[in-house]
Amino acid sequence: MYHMDMSKTAKVSKKTLPKELQKYRRLCDELRRLLDQARDEAGRALGEIRARTYWLMGQKLAPECAGIAPGEVTGLLERLGREVGVTRTVLWRALRFYQAFPEGVPAGAAGQVGLSWAAHVELLPLKDPAARDFYLQQAASHNWSARKLRRAIKSRLFESSRASAPGTERLERPRSGLHTYAGEVERVIDGDTLQVRIDLGFSVWKSEKIRLRGVDTPELGTPAGRRAKEFVKKTLAGCGTVVVKTYKTDAYARYVADLFHHAGVERKEEIFDRGHFLNQQLLDERLAVKVVY
Repeated sequence: MYHMDMSKTAKVSKKTLPKELQKYRRLCDELRRLLDQARDEAGRALGEIRARTYWLMGQKLAPECAGIAPGEVTGLLERLGREVGVTRTVLWRALRFYQAFPEGVPAGAAGQVGLSWAAHVELLPLKDPAARDFYLQQAASHNWSARKLRRAIKSRLFESSRASAPGTERLERPRSGLHTYAGEVERVIDGDTLQVRIDLGFSVWKSEKIRLRGVDTPELGTPAGRRAKEFVKKTLAGCGTVVVKTYKTDAYARYVADLFHHAGVERKEEIFDRGHFLNQQLLDERLAVKVVY
């Protein structure tokens, strides 16, 4: 019994009183812990529900906003916001959220719920997919709050981790969309060579071998070479459309090129601007060395 009847306190022996108090205090601590845990779990679950809801809203908005001028997008979101009772900013973030993660709301770490909507908002301004993926993984693995995630981004943790990683080399990501083409990967020949069916426009397609610019993976007959090839195959699995930027042909008549991909995205401009840069990914994973062509 944990009910403390003060009228009977004088009859309780000195030996019995401390034990009863200890049991009573343990019960209080356990109840507080359960309440705190429930509040925390409810808050995180609500945040995950909000993130999923805004992703679905962004999915509805994306087709309506595709192909229209930025000013028209702003006007559309303004009108929709008035109709449904939310601000234009909320709708804009929902749209950006879907565009950043078209394959779905990122999952949380094992055994945890996903990030809250507030944490996802901190990731939206990041244009580099590698940086966004880095902070997403760090926040999920370490259970960061939105405030802690914001501090990590402001302190440029991603850049620091890249600079301090031994052997990491960087390729300059191209900004110009000149000589860029949409295509479909037909075959991964090895870690740095692919057969791509390229859309030349006007319903004209051509199959070409491309050699990834600036990287060299080990020979396919080696374990390291096989790992590089499997990495590329796994990375590009599910990508219906890729984008290649060509520079020149090499001694074997292969186009030297950059390759960009983003699962679930089909628009060439969007993949080129915000997609993953396969050449750099091979360097980041230590599956290739940097070379100059």
